[in-house]
Amino acid sequence: MWNWIRRIKLEYKVYFVLFVLFAGGVLWTVYGSGWIQDRTFDRDIFSVARCELDKKQFDSDLAPRKSVEDVENIERLIPVYFYNEGKGVKGYGLIDSDGSVVVEGIYPERITYYGGYIRMVDDEGVKFYDVYGQLMDTRSVAPQYYEALRMRNLRNNILMDPAYGLINRRSLSSEFVSAIEGDVGLEIFYVSFFREPNPYYIVRFVHTSESVFGVYNGNLEQITQRYYTSGVFFDDTLVAKVESVCGTMYINYQGETVWMQSNP
Repeated sequence: MWNWIRRIKLEYKVYFVLFVLFAGGVLWTVYGSGWIQDRTFDRDIFSVARCELDKKQFDSDLAPRKSVEDVENIERLIPVYFYNEGKGVKGYGLIDSDGSVVVEGIYPERITYYGGYIRMVDDEGVKFYDVYGQLMDTRSVAPQYYEALRMRNLRNNILMDPAYGLINRRSLSSEFVSAIEGDVGLEIFYVSFFREPNPYYIVRFVHTSESVFGVYNGNLEQITQRYYTSGVFFDDTLVAKVESVCGTMYINYQGETVWMQSNP
């Protein structure tokens, strides 16, 4: 065998060694990223039965109400979908960042809200309303609406740009890993850190078939015990729109669910 190896040209031996080194580097990188580590995912945290119970317990009719005059910043209202199990209530309206209903779910089609105006598209075309439900002249309010939309997008681009993004598990300190993984029994896939509007971390965990995200404050304390199927991004309202297995939820920086909806 050794005689056979000696007869191999030197250049082939060099190629073989380089290939082994390259393959070893790739395997080490993949292992360090967490892709092939043991899975410790607890499926109970994504229990559909729990979600269905949460949806039935959440009743938009019982949410607090607030007048337009009591809203601190009218341009930061949040468009949401109203839906109550068994009541046949379906429609779109506006809530404040504390979950108080400001505009009831009276709009039958999906709405957007910028610059103090509601925009809705139905069979008759594009319509604009003020927060009191009055139909507005499109030509007079559209410039203000679209300028507010442009400025909000610019601001969100800043907020959603992480100070440190996509840090894999191998690059994290052992203290950080222990602080995150110790309580939940899930393995970190990657971490992103955001400084604004308040410091927080988005952590994606390792799993074979689900996207699993958690959110932590700047002290590595879990903002909410829930886990989500989408990333969690807070805007200036300090409210994040997140997706779970049972629909869309809105959570604040204290981890409280301010609104829950079944997706229409």
